[in-house]
Amino acid sequence: MSRMVQVMIVLLLAVVGLQWYIPRWVANQAATQITDLDHGQRPIVTITAIPFWYLLSGGFQDVYVNAKNVPLGPLTIADATVNWQNGAVGVNALLQHRLVITRPGHMTVMITVDQVALAHFLAQEGKFQNPTVHIDPEGISIGGRVLLGGVYIPLDTRGTVVVSSDKKSLIFHPTSIDGIHLPMVTDIEIFNVNSLKLPVELEIQSVTLKQGSMEVKATTP
Repeated sequence: MSRMVQVMIVLLLAVVGLQWYIPRWVANQAATQITDLDHGQRPIVTITAIPFWYLLSGGFQDVYVNAKNVPLGPLTIADATVNWQNGAVGVNALLQHRLVITRPGHMTVMITVDQVALAHFLAQEGKFQNPTVHIDPEGISIGGRVLLGGVYIPLDTRGTVVVSSDKKSLIFHPTSIDGIHLPMVTDIEIFNVNSLKLPVELEIQSVTLKQGSMEVKATTP
């Protein structure tokens, strides 16, 4: 075997090793940064960039992030998955701990909110006192006491969750109310996609009610 062939083999093995190592190192740094920002559980982050030196220009084919129990103000997200494809970021900005998008690509976000977190959110917002929430595939039931005219009044309501006209918010729309004979409780915003503070614009595409939780899908327009 000639020396040239041996050198080529060594270089090839080095490239293969770097192709395996570099994206994983960058993904590990990203997971650390996310943890430092929200002080939540360490997320799972994977990055696909082929060839690996594509990362030097800030480009990638795929970034996947999965995080559990993500705090977004008074609302805690039980599970959040972000899949960002064919995007690019400014490298110089990253070195200064800033995120600047140079190519938005396509992003899909899936989040899960359980009924316990939703009850806590309603209590923190001050509209309800000691609320209980039950989510099933047919709708959402809210019990407790609601603030009307400066007074908390017993309330038992059931309704649906709809996407706002601008596709930015999830709205609880009451369809039946028991326990009070006052004007219908107004719609309540329970989630706004802007609260995710992601670097690209997102629109809510769907909300799916399940037993005990709801699943929300948002994508780039």
